[in-house]
Amino acid sequence: MLSRFAAEIAAHDERKPYPRRILMYRIVGLLLVVGGLIIAAPATVEAAVYQGTVIRVDADKNVIETADDNELEHKFVVTEGCKITLDAKEADLKDLVAGTVVTITTKKVKGKAVAVKIEGRSPE
Repeated sequence: MLSRFAAEIAAHDERKPYPRRILMYRIVGLLLVVGGLIIAAPATVEAAVYQGTVIRVDADKNVIETADDNELEHKFVVTEGCKITLDAKEADLKDLVAGTVVTITTKKVKGKAVAVKIEGRSPE
């Protein structure tokens, strides 16, 4: 089979168009490469900023739950490199207690909101 294919290419006259079968192989190959690149592409990343009040913090699971002004609850996974501040000073996730007002900057990874920056103000 390979020798027949090689013979067809060698005997090809540049003035004549390629046989349909060769064009089909090239198109199918190109589609497979493009499809593979689309599948292998990373998930889209969307950034967003949320403001709300801390409801709960689970420092062991790196999760923070907040409620916004409309009392809608939001749950965020906190990344390892997340920058956390409380009253403009560096803090840990466990320092954010219920009632703390927070601004959370997130990015969306595989459909989940992941916190990359948390700025908190102590409850008054």
